[in-house]
Amino acid sequence: MSEFAGAGMPMQGEARLLSGLTEKAIRNGFVRKVYGILGAQLVATAVIGRIIMSVGDSLQESTVLFLLFMSLAISVAMMCVFMCRPDMMRKSPSNYICLGLYTLAMGIMVGFISAQYTQESVLIALGITCLVVVGLTAFACQTTYDFTGCGPYLFCACLVLMGFSFTLWIASMAGLHGPAFQTARLVYSAMGAMLFSVQPPS
Repeated sequence: MSEFAGAGMPMQGEARLLSGLTEKAIRNGFVRKVYGILGAQLVATAVIGRIIMSVGDSLQESTVLFLLFMSLAISVAMMCVFMCRPDMMRKSPSNYICLGLYTLAMGIMVGFISAQYTQESVLIALGITCLVVVGLTAFACQTTYDFTGCGPYLFCACLVLMGFSFTLWIASMAGLHGPAFQTARLVYSAMGAMLFSVQPPS
């Protein structure tokens, strides 16, 4: 029976098990690659944003407007390329060039936007984002559990809650007690109550 499996006969026993393992391995490999690229983009965005935040006050208004509109134009252009020319995203190095330009534009925009907020707010967002990305990447790299269903969403929610907790703890140890952290404690309590009230499907 097994010799006819490739001729349209239903797979049996070891062949079906091997097919399931292969599909899962390919899916997990794809998820690991995606999260690796995402992690690199987030690191680059954070570095560029930090540079823009540090030098933004010393730039002339005309330079700031030029950088903002340039980053906006590049972001919109790259999103149009992603939607209208998906074949470009399947070829190297054009896909990496497009992602690099998009990351550069988003980093500039994030830097100028972050400069409008307090350092406490930016620190909270950065701490939560870092913990969620690292945790999801570690979860995606393992092969014991499939990266589908409601599990990843609950795991992500727990990571956000943990990121909130660690950020508030570190800020408290550093003596930061601004209004942003007082509001964050209320949000943290509400998120914890909501998360632990969720009943996952059986």
